[in-house]
Amino acid sequence: IIENFSDIVRKSDPSLNEWKWEMESEENGRSFRIVSVVSEWEQKKSYAHYIHDITEEKNEEKKLRSVATSDSLTHIYNRFYFEEYMNCILNEHVPFILCYCDLDYLKNVNDTYGHLAGDMYITHFVESMQKYVSDNDLFARIGGDEFCLVMPEGKEDNAQQLMKKTLEDFASSCNYEKGGFSYGIIRVGCENDDSLLAILEKADACMYQNKKERKAERND
Repeated sequence: IIENFSDIVRKSDPSLNEWKWEMESEENGRSFRIVSVVSEWEQKKSYAHYIHDITEEKNEEKKLRSVATSDSLTHIYNRFYFEEYMNCILNEHVPFILCYCDLDYLKNVNDTYGHLAGDMYITHFVESMQKYVSDNDLFARIGGDEFCLVMPEGKEDNAQQLMKKTLEDFASSCNYEKGGFSYGIIRVGCENDDSLLAILEKADACMYQNKKERKAERND
């Protein structure tokens, strides 16, 4: 606490006589809220620190944050977090690859086998995708059968390979007669000035072109 507070004092306004701050212990992961005030002890300028353990409060915040940002079925990020993340990297002008995916045959699975089977179909796709997604990528469910993969500083060739591997994995291990998804890949550069909506519309258009081509190949 003293080491952290020394850094706070060094960077703060010298006229201050009270600081309210928080820290997490690297040793045990516990969190603390601290009020530090200028005091006097034995006729010398001193600091008094009032320490409150807020570990349970922080853990509860993390749980609530997880509920708010995670998809309840697949446990990957949801649309709320996806939009929050996207707005952040767009504001920072970070270049990225966006892969827009739409599951094929989900309606047929729901109608033929029931919605529980449809849920399993969705989670099976997510499991297939997660085998190839890196820790630096963001994978989110943005709709019932729609998903987005964001690859910051990514390359289009790598995204194409990832999609093909996932498609092969998903189709070969699916428990139903048909299994697959369509996808669109676009690159967004650091000079981009399009809105998130405009970017999604472009990726969605690419995905539908891919879906059209795949249907033509299958003749279905």
